[in-house]
Amino acid sequence: MDGIIHSEGIYEANKLLRSLDIDNMNWDKLSAIVEVADAQSASQIVSIAEHLDDFDFIPKVSDAEELAHYLVDYEDVYSMNPVMENYFDFSGFGEQFVEEHGGQFINGEFLYCSGYDSIYELLADIENEDEGMMMGGM
Repeated sequence: MDGIIHSEGIYEANKLLRSLDIDNMNWDKLSAIVEVADAQSASQIVSIAEHLDDFDFIPKVSDAEELAHYLVDYEDVYSMNPVMENYFDFSGFGEQFVEEHGGQFINGEFLYCSGYDSIYELLADIENEDEGMMMGGM
């Protein structure tokens, strides 16, 4: 926050804090996306917060095999008979999921966007929206 206050001023810092003052904010998800995006300005962080629902976040998985176990255990579309788990390639399935969804492991979590080819594609769209709004306001 100090960096934003020094580089953008107290007005932008207050604007950022007001936009993030939401009771149901998923702070872990927001901080992971901000880190992946290397967002450093208040407007970038606000834009990411406004698009938080576009990102999917799976906590407590740090590699492809853990991701696959999570998907099989908690996502109905990937459920399987427990007897089959002994014969299933969890690591390969997890790697394929990561590749297909363009996700990224960060700080023991998996972050991806289901409607985009990669996190970076969505982040580029968010950045383009911000630039378009800034140009339109001139």
